[in-house]
Amino acid sequence: LHIDYWVPTGVENELLVKIVNTVDGGEDVESLGTTVAGSWQSIDLDMTGFDGGNLANTEKITQILIDAVDRAATVYVDNFYFYKEPSTTSDIIFITELADPNDNAAARYVEIYNGGTSDVDLTGWTLRRYTNGNAEPQTTGEDLTPIGSLAPGAIAIIAANGTAFEAAFGMAADISAGSGGPADSNGDDQIYITDASDTIVDFFGVPGEDGSGTDHEFEDGRAERKASVTQGTATWDVNEWNIDNDAGAGDGALDVDGGFDPGVWIGADTTGVENESLVTLNMYPNPASDVLNISSQSTINTVEIFNVLGQKVITMQVEDTSAEINVSNLNAGIYLIKYEINNSTSTKKFVKN
Repeated sequence: LHIDYWVPTGVENELLVKIVNTVDGGEDVESLGTTVAGSWQSIDLDMTGFDGGNLANTEKITQILIDAVDRAATVYVDNFYFYKEPSTTSDIIFITELADPNDNAAARYVEIYNGGTSDVDLTGWTLRRYTNGNAEPQTTGEDLTPIGSLAPGAIAIIAANGTAFEAAFGMAADISAGSGGPADSNGDDQIYITDASDTIVDFFGVPGEDGSGTDHEFEDGRAERKASVTQGTATWDVNEWNIDNDAGAGDGALDVDGGFDPGVWIGADTTGVENESLVTLNMYPNPASDVLNISSQSTINTVEIFNVLGQKVITMQVEDTSAEINVSNLNAGIYLIKYEINNSTSTKKFVKN
């Protein structure tokens, strides 16, 4: 919160700021310190300081009151506004997917992403979890140090069971966190990341709230970060997520085959290709072992296939409404297929068995 103030020369006083939340309830008062008289002064107040009184939260402030301890003093104020500091190195590491496959609980995983422009050393970082409706997190989290430095646009996978994950998705996880760990969520937990200074850099869910039946339940499905998100947040925001669960949200319950795409995020810019579908391309089978069939009502001009590292592994000039693509030489895993139809470019994902 930024505030400018002015008091007459000779006046020394302590200024107080009160914020009031009449929606969720409560209020709190913080001191701006002793005034500097005779000229306009600027003060920037960290909103996290408003953590006393009976204030419910700082998200729905309806009143801001400024007063002096000596109420006879004259105080002028101007330029009230709220702002957020630019992203820090920590902010650009955030969760992009939480997975609880309907048909394979052992294949659960958490996906994190570097949305910045420089490497981030994850030494001392931790993935943690609040289970069910517990008010305190698990006593131990998963140390992310083994990931090392995460490059710009790169993704890391923390699996509940590394062996089961690799068998299900054909790729190795960066960390196998073990049964009951922070990646082993059944969809009603709160999951978050802390950096080396133990500061929360990204948070999914509401502490102390059992996720069952809420807008952050992903049981037997997944929670996927929307493509518009560019940094982490310490406060849950449902508008940043696409949720699928067995209660019918999104695409409902999801199975391993065709329901998940570890190592690929819709907002990632590793290949420079577009993610939003502009035209329709049909693919089968998916997953594919030897041949991937593609078809469209319009002429398919070109097809390019990229691996999760953004490397182009197949290029094909089609110029027809259907084609067979030989994928037998590809390694098992997740791939992006970039295609052009009527000068419109889009992408889809497929799994190579």
